[in-house]
Amino acid sequence: MLDLHRSPGNALRSLTIPTAQTRLRRDVNDHVPAFIGLVVSLLLVVSLGSLAGGYAQGSLLWVVNNIYFQYYSLFIFLVSVGVMVGVSYLTAAPAYAQLEGLTFGTVTEAQQRESRGSWNRWDVINSCLVLLLILAAYLSFRG
Repeated sequence: MLDLHRSPGNALRSLTIPTAQTRLRRDVNDHVPAFIGLVVSLLLVVSLGSLAGGYAQGSLLWVVNNIYFQYYSLFIFLVSVGVMVGVSYLTAAPAYAQLEGLTFGTVTEAQQRESRGSWNRWDVINSCLVLLLILAAYLSFRG
């Protein structure tokens, strides 16, 4: 696992380079669910919806096909909140040692010193330059 509190050189040395077979297996496993979703959506929207008369009004497929897309995002948000709350209640609270360094409230003094020592004035100047370039790009497209 990549330890972000180490120096970049040490962190890079701890990484392993996966073989081509491992990468292929990982890539296939990552893309199969997306491919299945794509095929199912194509079947629902293109094939079945274009039959004579389309879906029967009021059927599940008709409802799925005719729901406004922003209602889907609300539905997914509510499902995510439900899963988050459910998992929170069904699992034990993690030990503080597991949470150390994950948020600003759990960062130790040593981690703060290490983080502050990892950047300098030029990093801040370059970051501000990038932010100004992004702002200029946004302002040029404001119409």
